[in-house]
Amino acid sequence: MTFYDIKKIIDKWDPLGLLDTAPNDEYDYETEQIFNFIKNTDNKETDVLANKIMKIFLFFFEDAFRNSYNECLNVAKEILLIK
Repeated sequence: MTFYDIKKIIDKWDPLGLLDTAPNDEYDYETEQIFNFIKNTDNKETDVLANKIMKIFLFFFEDAFRNSYNECLNVAKEILLIK
């Protein structure tokens, strides 16, 4: 699993709908945080990753991030399917 594998998933999700007008690196910092979390943790449970994704986006985008936990859970599942 690489940063770019995760970037494809996050960019496809486009949780704030910014990629139509923002630069294509809009979510790179958040993606890097997710990548580092996965790389540095032994716990690869979907719910743990979903919570981390939610916390990362809430931290960086605050009230603008209105996505549900279930969306984060679906993204986490997709990421963890990467070989």
